[in-house]
Amino acid sequence: MAASDPVAMKGRSQAEIRAQFTERLDAAAAAGPADEAACHKALDVWLCKARSGYEVRGLLYVVEAVLGTEAVIQYVLQSWESTDPAELSQSASGVGTLALDLAPLLLRLTPEAHADALTRLTALRDALIANWPYGTYERSPKTSLHHHLAASLDLVLGGTEAMVQMQVRAPHHAVLCEDGPFLSGFFTALTGAKWTSVAPRAAFVAPEAVIVHYTRCYDEYTRAEQQQELVEVLSTLADPRIVPWMFHMTMGTKARAAAKAWFVEHAEETADYVRSQRDDPNGPYRAGAEKLAKAMKI
Repeated sequence: MAASDPVAMKGRSQAEIRAQFTERLDAAAAAGPADEAACHKALDVWLCKARSGYEVRGLLYVVEAVLGTEAVIQYVLQSWESTDPAELSQSASGVGTLALDLAPLLLRLTPEAHADALTRLTALRDALIANWPYGTYERSPKTSLHHHLAASLDLVLGGTEAMVQMQVRAPHHAVLCEDGPFLSGFFTALTGAKWTSVAPRAAFVAPEAVIVHYTRCYDEYTRAEQQQELVEVLSTLADPRIVPWMFHMTMGTKARAAAKAWFVEHAEETADYVRSQRDDPNGPYRAGAEKLAKAMKI
C-alpha cells in the first residue's frame, strides 16, 4: 500500500469506492506483502481526521483489506489504550464515529480475537465513562454519538438495551446490534421522513421488515449514492419482490443505470418479467421495458 494521502469517502457509493481503490489494491498485491508502516500511517490519519470531524470511513476499510481485520483492531485498540482516558472522553466533533465505524470489523474477527477485543473495548468504555466530563454518565437520546467516544462505544457494546435507551433513529446505527426482532420493529416504523443514512444489509438480519421498507420507501433516500447502495445490496436477495422493484428502479430513479446493468447481467433469470412488462398493452412502463429488453437482447 502506497503511503499517499488518503481520500475522504463522504458521499460516494460503494461502487465508486471500489473503483477508486482497485488500482491501489492491485498495485499493493503485485508489490508483495503489505507495507505495515504505511498501513499504520493511514490508520493514524483515520484516527486523527475522524476526531477532527472529517469523514474517512472508507480509509479504514481499505486498510482492513490490505492489512487484515485483526491487525487493524489491534492497532486501534493499542492507540486508544495508550491515550489518556480524560482526553478521549472529551466532546469532539467526529470522535464518536470511530467506534461506530469500527464496529462492523468486530464481526469479522475469529471468536478468540472477538472475545479479546470486546474485553478491551469494555474496559476502555468503562474508563471513558469514569471520566465523563458532565457528571454521571447516563444513556440518553440527548447524548451525541457523533461527539462522544464513550457513548458510541456504549452503543456498540450495549446491544438492544442501549439502542432503546438512547432512542437510536439512524438506520446505520441501529443495525449495530443485529437483533432481528428489534430491527424488524425499527424498520417497520421508518416511514414518512427523509433519511440521511442507509443500512440495507440489515435485510440479512430482519429480511421482511427491511425489504418492505426499502422497496416501498426508497424515494425517501434522496441522494443518488443512497439509491445506488440499495440497488447493490437488495439485488443480492432471493425474494420475489426484488425483480419488480428493480424494474421500477430502471424507470427514472437516480440508480437507473445500475439497475439496468443488473438486468443485463441477469437477463436469463429476468427476461420473462421484462417481456411481460413490454408486452402488456396497458402497462405504464411499456416504452421503458422495450428499451430495457433491447439492452438485454431479448
